[in-house]
Amino acid sequence: MMRGYTTDYVNLIESSGIPFELFQNADDAAVELGQFRAHPSEGCKVPEAAQHFVVEEREDGLRFLYWGRPINARGPVGFGGERRGYDRDRRPAETDARLGTPAAAEPRDVQERR
Repeated sequence: MMRGYTTDYVNLIESSGIPFELFQNADDAAVELGQFRAHPSEGCKVPEAAQHFVVEEREDGLRFLYWGRPINARGPVGFGGERRGYDRDRRPAETDARLGTPAAAEPRDVQERR
């Protein structure tokens, strides 16, 4: 699944840190998908397609693309995705505000304006 993010969360971090934050998200999503693939064994088998992080330069800014665990995917039966919080990727912003944490990301392309 291709993911990108634009939310209030992006406004909470320095714009220069957005590419690194997205790279960290991509790495997490790829590893989590690899854990799904390896289950029931321990370890990680990241598919080739999920081993890419793409930055496209566009006329109106940058676009970041990556592939990995789909949003809210809990994994195969017996994996324990709920215990890991994988079913709560997209929580309402009000919940996040009460917890003092950034809003969950919406699945969209991220474009950094120049």
